[in-house]
Amino acid sequence: MPGKAVSREARDALLAALSEAEDGHGDALTQWCVRHDGGAEVVVAEEASKPLSIMGSALYIAVVGDMPAAVGHLLARRLGGGCNDRHAVHSDTALLHACEQGYKECVEALLRAGTGMDVRQHLTVDRRLFLGQGVPQWEEGGRSALVLAAEKAQEAVVRILLDGGLLPADSLNWLLTHPDTFGRTPLRVVLDALPLAAHLPSKQASLRRIAAAIIDAGGGLADAPEGGDVAAFIERHTPDAAAARETERARVRAVRERVLTAQKAAKEAERVRGLRAVEEHYRPLHGGVYTTELLRDVVWDPRAVEEPFPGVFAFPFLPPAASAMLWQELHHYEAAARDRPEHALPHPIRHDGNFGDLQDCGFRPALDRIMDALAPLLRQHLPDSLGPYGVEATHAFLTRNYVGRDQNATFKMHCDKSELTVNVCLHAADGFAGSTVGFYQPKEPELTPEDEDRRYTHVHSVGRAVVHTGATWHRTDPITSGTRGSLIVWARRREAAEPKGL
Repeated sequence: MPGKAVSREARDALLAALSEAEDGHGDALTQWCVRHDGGAEVVVAEEASKPLSIMGSALYIAVVGDMPAAVGHLLARRLGGGCNDRHAVHSDTALLHACEQGYKECVEALLRAGTGMDVRQHLTVDRRLFLGQGVPQWEEGGRSALVLAAEKAQEAVVRILLDGGLLPADSLNWLLTHPDTFGRTPLRVVLDALPLAAHLPSKQASLRRIAAAIIDAGGGLADAPEGGDVAAFIERHTPDAAAARETERARVRAVRERVLTAQKAAKEAERVRGLRAVEEHYRPLHGGVYTTELLRDVVWDPRAVEEPFPGVFAFPFLPPAASAMLWQELHHYEAAARDRPEHALPHPIRHDGNFGDLQDCGFRPALDRIMDALAPLLRQHLPDSLGPYGVEATHAFLTRNYVGRDQNATFKMHCDKSELTVNVCLHAADGFAGSTVGFYQPKEPELTPEDEDRRYTHVHSVGRAVVHTGATWHRTDPITSGTRGSLIVWARRREAAEPKGL
């Protein structure tokens, strides 16, 4: 678990102390770790609107910076976290990172420490990471330090692991024979990587030497030569480039499926846990939010519905009392989640700082009642959105716009990730201005609209709703005075006649 947060100044002091230790002056590093829980997990408290930055242990940070002297200093004094510890976010370890990056001296320092290093505890985990432009990369779990170093052609690190005399015989044998999650031994991994490096002659040569070193250390295949022609053996067992590329793509697809399946399961488990916490610990301010009282005074008047733009419908929806009740309840919940952390009430924060995932915070009954009340509008004006089983809310969040908000002048034109979007104004301060919503029609269906393509501007007032398809282009305009808040509900056709539930 992440440790106690430190300030950015304390983080900077740690980085300076690590540099001093790398130059042979470790007193400041020792003192820093003693003052900060041994430096086992460094969590930096950034600005209030930003999440905590979890950097890992002081030992991990030293390895990331390729500071072998600082690594040795920490290990000798049993500070900065344990040598087998994992990063709290991505589960990387100091040894895995050093082997993959080729930090030879850090690997030596870690293996020489004699402080309980167990290479068998150092295996990667399936995970997704993002490269530039948000491109996902899928990292395979179950890979050992030797596999990481070998696959990256970190020849010097492989030599240390195999020939450095720093590992017990059983640990070395484990490294040589432990398969990855696709059943490939380290030698097989290297042989599969060889044809993929054909455009990098120096890397390919390193991979061949690494394969020979693994065979020499006893990590060969069943028919590996003993004193025979190793080069010929390597060539015989190296797949052709087309086969290697196809099997690599298949592995990536399999890892992607594993990661997404695990993420989905973890998210569902967290959702269920959060709803249990809400049921056990949350005391509503207005019980009517969870009963038919919320929409008791809604009287549907089809004559009040306006369609100012095709597929966009504006109309009075929630009475002022119901709007105020829901607005107050949402803020009451946020206060409870913030002020009683021991209850672990879910409180998801969106990228824009607003309260998100209301459906997972106990507000499902209110959302269901809102969608039920909208059914007559949908039947009359958007019958295709209903389907045979009606419509259900899939995601909901609260927006709050005010002068001075960072995102106030940077709202982007966009479509929603929904089949249907409901925007209900719950709050508008006296004298508020701006924060309207513009709706656009692109010149061509495949084009993003421009400013001159605006066809309708929706002006908010408390209780008034605007309903549109998720594919409709729109953008919120900057607010110029006061405050305004809305409930946004994303919905889709219900796939089956299932009873509504959590």
